[in-house]
Amino acid sequence: MSEENEINNGNAVSNEEENFQIASETQKAVIPKIVQIELSELVPFKDHPFRLYEGERLEQFVKSIEDDGLLNPITVRKIADKKYEIISGHNRVKAYKILGYKKISAIIRNDLSTDEAAMKIVIDSNLHQQSFDEWPLSQQIKIIKIYSKYLQENSEQGKRNDKESKQPVSNLDTSPTEKQRGRKRRDKISEYLGISSTTFERFRSIAKLDETTLAVLCMILDKMQITFMGIYRISQLKPAEITTTVDFLQKNTDFKLKGKVVERLYKASKASESELAGNAIEDILMREPEPKAE
Repeated sequence: MSEENEINNGNAVSNEEENFQIASETQKAVIPKIVQIELSELVPFKDHPFRLYEGERLEQFVKSIEDDGLLNPITVRKIADKKYEIISGHNRVKAYKILGYKKISAIIRNDLSTDEAAMKIVIDSNLHQQSFDEWPLSQQIKIIKIYSKYLQENSEQGKRNDKESKQPVSNLDTSPTEKQRGRKRRDKISEYLGISSTTFERFRSIAKLDETTLAVLCMILDKMQITFMGIYRISQLKPAEITTTVDFLQKNTDFKLKGKVVERLYKASKASESELAGNAIEDILMREPEPKAE
C-alpha cells in the first residue's frame, strides 16, 4: 500500500448527509492530470493531524523512493499563485527534500474548496496506511475531535431545519428525529474508523479535555502507566478533580494508575454532589486496590 491513497466507495448520500460524507468525494469521470510542482511552492496542510515519518522509518522510506522512484503523485490544492497546499503526500515531500530534488509529481484538486472536504481526504489516505487502532492515542484524539465537530455542526443545522419546517407531527410520522440522525452519523463514522459506537463516544469524552491535560495523559499512556479506560474515567470526573488527578500524575512520574483505582475514584466522584477534595483524591489514588475475595 502506498503512503497515501484516495478512495471512493461510490455510495450515494442524501442531501441531508451530503456535507458529512465519510469517503472521499466522488471522482470526476476524467483521468487526473499529473503536473510537476516546485517543492518550494508547497506548504503542509493546515492543522495536519498526523505525525510524519522519523528515524528508521523515514530512512527506509527515503531509500525506497531513491531505489524505486515515486510510485504515486502527491495530491494538492491551489491556495495562491504558485502556492499549493499538500492534501496527501507529506512524507513523500519530506523524502524528496532529503534527496535534494527540486520538483515532484502532483495532482491538483480543484474541487476541494472547503477545509472539510480536504480533511476527509487527509484522514482517508492515512487510514490506508494504518488502521485507526494502530495510531498513537494523541493522533486518534485529534481525528475524533474533527469528527465530533462535524457531528455537532450537523446536529445544530438539523435542529434549525426541524424548527424552520414547523410541520405538525402526526402519530403516524416515521421521519427520523435529529437525535436519530445524529446516531446514524456517529455509527457511520465509527464503522469507517473500525471502532464501536461505544468506543467512539469514549473518545469524544476524552477529546473534550484541554490540550495540556491531554498531552500529560497521552504521555503517561505511552509509558504504559495508564490504560485507555483510565483516561476515559478521568475525563468523566468533575473539572477540579481532573486537575488534581493530572497534577498528581505529573508529580509522581513513576506512578502506575491501576484500573481498579481509577474506577474507585470515578465512583467516588459520581457519589459526591460536590467536587472531591484534593487530599481525598490523593488518598484514593495512593490506596492499593482491595484483593479479590477467595
